[in-house]
Amino acid sequence: EGKLKLDTTNCSVFQPESAQVIEAVCNLQVGEFKLCLIATESLIDDLVRLPKVAVDHPEFAAHFYVVVEVLEEEEQAIIHSFLGYDRLQKVQESGQLQLDTNGSVYALALDCFEPDINHLLLGLRLGDPRAFDLPELQVQSINVALWLRSQLDEFAQGLKWEQPLPLVTASGFRFIQSFYPVLEELRNRGMEIPQHSHGSSRKFDLAQTGLELFAGTWELPPKSDSSAQEWSLLLILAMQSDRLLPQGIRLQVEDLTGVIYDKAMETENRYFVVPLVGNLDEQFTVTIKLKGETLKLQPFKFDPNQPG
Repeated sequence: EGKLKLDTTNCSVFQPESAQVIEAVCNLQVGEFKLCLIATESLIDDLVRLPKVAVDHPEFAAHFYVVVEVLEEEEQAIIHSFLGYDRLQKVQESGQLQLDTNGSVYALALDCFEPDINHLLLGLRLGDPRAFDLPELQVQSINVALWLRSQLDEFAQGLKWEQPLPLVTASGFRFIQSFYPVLEELRNRGMEIPQHSHGSSRKFDLAQTGLELFAGTWELPPKSDSSAQEWSLLLILAMQSDRLLPQGIRLQVEDLTGVIYDKAMETENRYFVVPLVGNLDEQFTVTIKLKGETLKLQPFKFDPNQPG
């Protein structure tokens, strides 16, 4: 009997962005199959809690969902039961998957899971991953055009972006306090930040450093009757605390053609500021590098026709 090959290269616990928002171990590769491990310390209520993103999002959906019971005092972890994606689909279609009040976690009865782990091993050895109708992976983007309506799509909510707010009121900027000074400075330097602009921010950790990325956006007026509609994206990277960004931190921005911005901070500074302008068919992807670790964020797009 051949040994099952374990591959943790794409495992979510080693990806800073997903590890912070998904309470499960996704993308654990065993042979040709993807596993999702759901750790639990208690099964008293006979319910298994599955993060919605680990079921519905193509990047994290798995061939098998495996419940692992953690016995903290004994310092042991026991594989309790499992559920194949094909079976999970049928459970979902029957209405047995119940979302919690936050809309981010499914609760599923424990008796939907198969307790005989030998069946899991058999499936991993002899099964065909093509027999599982996993959702197809498409690179999802954060639609900042919705922010102009003070709306967040479900995807951005799952990534812990804050509720978008207007950047400008009659009395000036009123957004997140930590970004007020740099927004005021940019305006004093001549940057026009219009009344209809909105912004959001998101906190994350990279190389044990707490960072926060602010993104502001607005629609630009056409330069002429025949010119393409454009939009503006203002990116500001800062520390979560009131400290300076570390020397050597690097910020890259790509559009569909390649890298359009790539700069490393040579001296400690409080902010990284990147103003961008694009057409409606352009997207911008941000990558941050620090101390040998890399975090690539989901692309930003501007689609005013997407329903909220």
